[in-house]
Amino acid sequence: MIVEESRFEGRDLSVVQHRDLRRLADYWLIKRCDRIMPTRADIDPTDIPWALSRLYLVDYDPASGRFRYRVAGSEVEAMYTDFTGRHSVRGMHLDELLVPSEAAMVINRWKPLPVRGAIIHMQGLIYSLSNRAAVGERLLLPLAETDNGPVTGLIGLTVRTGAIGAIDKADRRIRITYIEARHLPTTAEGPQPKA
Repeated sequence: MIVEESRFEGRDLSVVQHRDLRRLADYWLIKRCDRIMPTRADIDPTDIPWALSRLYLVDYDPASGRFRYRVAGSEVEAMYTDFTGRHSVRGMHLDELLVPSEAAMVINRWKPLPVRGAIIHMQGLIYSLSNRAAVGERLLLPLAETDNGPVTGLIGLTVRTGAIGAIDKADRRIRITYIEARHLPTTAEGPQPKA
């Protein structure tokens, strides 16, 4: 499948359209306080129960440059089950989930997150696994192990806005926006979003 990809640099989170992605972005901003990004320990799944089925936590290993799924919600797992033949993506590296050419493309898209601390927003074709293609919106937010430490992972949320299955040529586009987390204003305190 040929995918038309366009990349942009953003200065804020105004590109995020879906309500649930905005809620996750707000949660991430609150949790980071006056830092560039929150730590993984700051993320509490009980704060965001409305997102759990579509949420994933991914570790990044700077030594190998590999992304490994730590946790994936049921909707994320379902997208990969048929393709991988496994019941879970937990513990799997991104390059193990996809054929080499697709893995290289996705890793290239995700690399600005650990390298530059970029937030990644994607809109359009969000899954293209074998016969399971889907259109929607995705947000990947960087996480660290220590305050203002290097990026060691991400929290992501994917929202489908179309049916899973075959898609026509017009839907084979993806718009990717990279937003530098360090350019976003920080907040010291704010209300905790709940379900």
